[in-house]
Amino acid sequence: AWGRAHRFAHHVARPAFSDELPGILRGRGAHTVLARGMGRSYGDQALNADNMLIDMRALDHVRNFDTATG
Repeated sequence: AWGRAHRFAHHVARPAFSDELPGILRGRGAHTVLARGMGRSYGDQALNADNMLIDMRALDHVRNFDTATG
């Protein structure tokens, strides 16, 4: 967060494609997983102490869309 009031260690995954997400999430057990966007919040929304953050910045586009089925 921009306030930098808290600092925690995180395990960070940086998928380049959405089909990588199931592998990242598999086997996480009781650990929490939090998706993180651009990191421009003033609060602590993207803090997940000693757990996993998924950096979603590379997943910023739609590869295909079927207008007939939505």
